[in-house]
Amino acid sequence: VWSEAVAVSVALTKHLTLASDQIAKYNKVLVNEGEDYSETDGKFSCPQVRQVNFSALSQKGNLAWLELYHGKEYIESIWAFTENAYASASNSAILYLQKGAQVYIQSAADVYLFGTTSEMYTTFSGHFITS
Repeated sequence: VWSEAVAVSVALTKHLTLASDQIAKYNKVLVNEGEDYSETDGKFSCPQVRQVNFSALSQKGNLAWLELYHGKEYIESIWAFTENAYASASNSAILYLQKGAQVYIQSAADVYLFGTTSEMYTTFSGHFITS
């Protein structure tokens, strides 16, 4: 049991194009319990064990290639592309975050992410894992 609830869930509600090595900044905050997600820089931080999930849907005929970082350390990727169609991918990780550590999603190439207010497929979430 933890003394403070901590969870984040954010999404894109509009199409987003990112150049290579740009941090994804999600424009729709669904949950930010604990205020650990920064809408300004797109980073999430909390000094506890976390499960982090991320997903993306590419715009039709375009690439979605995103990477999860813990600080400056690369953790894992998602990659999606289908010629003349939409493509999706998702991944998750369990990370132990020390105080001050941050996790974020960064583009690995020029990417074209899909999002609308009624179709939020490109997401990022994290939460505390209880023992």
